[in-house]
Parts: sequence; C-alpha cells; structure tokens
Amino acid sequence: MSKNAAVADHVHDKEWEFLAIVEGAGELSRKASGKVPVNGATFAAVKPGEQHGFKPAGDKPTYAVQMYWPPGPEQRFKKLAESNK
Repeated sequence: MSKNAAVADHVHDKEWEFLAIVEGAGELSRKASGKVPVNGATFAAVKPGEQHGFKPAGDKPTYAVQMYWPPGPEQRFKKLAESNK
C-alpha cells in the first residue's frame, strides 16, 4: 500500500485476518486493545468480530501479506482489480 493509504476501521464477522508486515511501518488499531505499532517482521492475528484498521507511518510504502480464514474478504481486492482495468 502507499505510504499514506490508511485502512478504515472495519470488522470481519466470520473470518480471522492474519497480517504479516514485510516492510514498512504503521499502527494497527484494535477496538479492544488500542493502537499497536507494527513494522517489518510483525505478524498479527485479528479474530472474527474484532474491529480493526491500519494507518501507515507515512514515510514509505508498506508491503504486507494479508490472509483470511475462512476465505472471503479477499474478494474485494479482485473486484477492485477488475474495476481498474
């Protein structure tokens, strides 16, 4: 993601989200535990029903791998890719 592209707070009702920050930095916000600083080599798991979001540090792009279990939320990325063709 770009250096200033935040992910607004949201909830996955049924899915776990796993986030591995490969490079970059920012804050993972969680309604239950507040803001958690993250950077390269950070791994986080967000349980179903937990409100969360992400704000990049703003100094360089963030590279991350997002995984969901069970699959489903990633479908929004496919829709975005199709709409940008």
